[in-house]
Amino acid sequence: MVENDKKNAILKAISLSELYITIILLIASIVSQNLYILLILGSLFTKHIPEQIFKRISEKFDWEIGRRPPDAVDCNSYNSGGPAKGSGIISGHVFNLSSLTFFLIYSFTENSRTMTTKEATLIAILFMGIFSLIYARVELHCHTKEQTIIGFVGGAIWGYIMLLLVNKITSLSERLQNDKTKISSFINGCQVMG
Repeated sequence: MVENDKKNAILKAISLSELYITIILLIASIVSQNLYILLILGSLFTKHIPEQIFKRISEKFDWEIGRRPPDAVDCNSYNSGGPAKGSGIISGHVFNLSSLTFFLIYSFTENSRTMTTKEATLIAILFMGIFSLIYARVELHCHTKEQTIIGFVGGAIWGYIMLLLVNKITSLSERLQNDKTKISSFINGCQVMG
């Protein structure tokens, strides 16, 4: 029983990745005074649009794929307890991390550019995070495998939409363009942002 409690505690910690990402991006944007990071963070919150559309349609038509596992508890954003309510389609946790990962892939490979080793390493780490998160959400009985896969694929698509949105807004501001360059230099050259 103690071993199972430890495992669940680790899975719940993994499941909080959405919170970790938000905190890291918020702190990074404040410390560096980089508006481009704040724009990425804001665009991540747009994930609620397709997520809610999928969930409402799934609930309206009572799709089986949308139902959470029967023993789903502690499944909200902060694993804060209680039975899971509403549709489980899509896994919002997986969708969010997948959106960020694919946004970065699309950003790093824009204009037929090849990713640098540091960019590829960051993407590899994020993919390990995604697969750990998928495992955690399924093992915690918050989602079925299919729901996490839908979250992953939806995130890949939403990451591209985020790129289009962020690029459009960035093109309107010299400050955002400069901040984007600083982020790229930071990732590739490990320079201090500022």
